[in-house]
Amino acid sequence: MKDILLYDRIKETTHITGTSDVILEGAVAGFSSFLDYVPLSGDSFYAITDGSKYEVGSGTLYQDGSDIKLSRNSVRSSESDNSKVNFPNNGLKEVYATYPGAFAVVSNPLDAAQVSRESGIAYWSGAQTVDSDSQFVWDESNGRLGVNTNAPLSAVHIAGDNQTSELRVSGITVGSSGIDFVEVGIGYSVGRQREPFLRNTLSEHASGILELSGSVDQTISFKQQTAGTFLGVTSGVCPAECGDNDPIFRTLTVEDIPNLSGLYVTQDQHADKVLGNIAFYKENKHITYSDSLRLDTSTTPDELHVSGTINLKFTSQDQLIARSGVSSASDNTIINNNGLLVVPTYDTVPDVVAAISAANVGAIAFASGDSYIMIANGLSWVSGQLN
Repeated sequence: MKDILLYDRIKETTHITGTSDVILEGAVAGFSSFLDYVPLSGDSFYAITDGSKYEVGSGTLYQDGSDIKLSRNSVRSSESDNSKVNFPNNGLKEVYATYPGAFAVVSNPLDAAQVSRESGIAYWSGAQTVDSDSQFVWDESNGRLGVNTNAPLSAVHIAGDNQTSELRVSGITVGSSGIDFVEVGIGYSVGRQREPFLRNTLSEHASGILELSGSVDQTISFKQQTAGTFLGVTSGVCPAECGDNDPIFRTLTVEDIPNLSGLYVTQDQHADKVLGNIAFYKENKHITYSDSLRLDTSTTPDELHVSGTINLKFTSQDQLIARSGVSSASDNTIINNNGLLVVPTYDTVPDVVAAISAANVGAIAFASGDSYIMIANGLSWVSGQLN
């Protein structure tokens, strides 16, 4: 941007013709020349007239050989289109420094002097009018800019309530001084924040169990613990001695196992737990073992061994079935529900022979039609007629 130089009492004469640049011929008595105050290549406003036509504009001072010239850029002239005047002859003309109204800047005439102008920041309130406001100020002594306040408390102080003091930018750079939160709502922390986020923290009670990743988008995870431990409170006989406490990783103790005796069966510590002994249920949900009844799994097929007398008691329609190669269960019943021996009954002797092989040593059958009782001896049937 060009810096226009304004000075008083500068006027010279010239005899140019047409629209050529002004050749400055020296200062008029009682005035100074342009070159006295405007350096070469400097810019200034000018006015030129021959007493009939005039032109107001801006120009640059320069040297052309031995001549000092001022270029012409018309702003306003006596021409209908405000263009440069085409002077018809080389008669005397005056050219002088001026302050054209088209570029003049004035303060608001309705603004009371010294009320808001002192330390105020000027702004355009019109095309050529500069204004100021008491709530937009520059504190020169402290180097502070105030918006909505006439007494800024920081380098840039934007005052107002939480609605009117909003600052909107496309980007912002925060230095090491951070952001100072001084007036925030209930539940929020005040103070200076020097990081772009507030780091999460762990309480002392959880520091031995949890840890944070340390990144901006932090994650919470369990720390590595000793194998075989579990998360729980201090052990004890619960609930009487298990008070509320912070959980820790520790080993499992007997006291951690609740009393579940009402839900499961326990083993009699005095029971004979020899290989093959069969378990029996006792009172109070105890299991015991007997050495008089055992299953011998060392033989093929497995054998059931019973020491002592076997007492069999049948109720209702219970029956003891002997599996000795006879196909029909009903034909193998040897003891009925009253404890009596029952011999299989067939109509004739050939029926017995056809149904039961004589190889079944000790097998007894009865042919009711022929009145024969028959006993197998392993090779043939031995029979006798009953009547």
